[in-house]
Amino acid sequence: MIKMKKFIIILIILCNCCGEDNRFYAISKDIVNSERDYYIFDPLAGHIHKSNAWREYAWPEHKDGKIILKTNNLGFRSDVDTNIDKQGRIRILVTGDSHIDGVINNSESCCTILQNMLNQAADGQLYEVINSGTGYYFSRNYLGLIQKYLYLAPDVYIVILYGGNEFLKTCSLIGCRKSDNPGYYAKLREVRSFNPGGVAQGLNQIYYFKNVPESMEICVKSATDDIYAIKQICELHNITLIVLLLPSKIEIEWLTDELRLNKSKELLELTDADLQKNLKILDKIASLLNNQQISYLNLFDYMKGKDHKLFWNKDYHLNDYGHKVIAETLFATYKDKIFQRGEARVAKGNNE
Repeated sequence: MIKMKKFIIILIILCNCCGEDNRFYAISKDIVNSERDYYIFDPLAGHIHKSNAWREYAWPEHKDGKIILKTNNLGFRSDVDTNIDKQGRIRILVTGDSHIDGVINNSESCCTILQNMLNQAADGQLYEVINSGTGYYFSRNYLGLIQKYLYLAPDVYIVILYGGNEFLKTCSLIGCRKSDNPGYYAKLREVRSFNPGGVAQGLNQIYYFKNVPESMEICVKSATDDIYAIKQICELHNITLIVLLLPSKIEIEWLTDELRLNKSKELLELTDADLQKNLKILDKIASLLNNQQISYLNLFDYMKGKDHKLFWNKDYHLNDYGHKVIAETLFATYKDKIFQRGEARVAKGNNE
């Protein structure tokens, strides 16, 4: 039975990926070639962080006026090295795109905060939360990543899908057609000149699906196929799978950058209905995950209406407070499910 399951998983992966491998690898190789200080190519995940990489940015919005991006011995966003041996810990592997990779210090990451919360609340069992989030990631990377890190024997795999641009990345993978609107790219360039973060983190995807609406369903199917393949791998290896759906600054806090966003909306000729497209995609993903009995949480209701900004105005990535909200939401919603893994390990140890 196990051999048959392995065969089915391999077949699913081959059917989904065979005709797209070249594009997948080309996307990652372009990223690596343009940012060799931070990424290296990987045949499974596409690209991963370099080990012991270091980036430092001046960041006026941050309380320290700067941000340091640092990776550890295995290329994870952490200030401490990762041991291959779990040493009795429950290991939680978290992935996502640049929002989870983080435009924040490692100590401010949702992964670090979640790890601290779990260990403070646990009764003796230790928990380790690994941040494998990586810039430019989307669903196909998450599928490759769990295969790559099976040797670390994670107990829980948390995939955080970003609704603002991940499905546009899927378009590049599966070869969606380009817009035939003659002014399409000129308008994008104009908006990017004064609001590059808004374009990159949400508006580009909204604008594309407005002009090429038939691509939306194709991209949603490709992403959910990837997640279903992840589910099969996790079930085979007794890994608890959790999916979070992360909306963008555009849906959560438009008013914090209202002037630039209103101007962007006008130039791209977007309607209020158009601006809901990314949320509609996440709702569609949620419905499909529910049908596949995959545990998920749409973060929209947990992020909307906060009295503090959750995203930087500079580039529209999650800020330190946004990471804190995600960690607190994960803890409140899934601590019992995670603690059950710890209790099961203790019970297994007592019976051996």
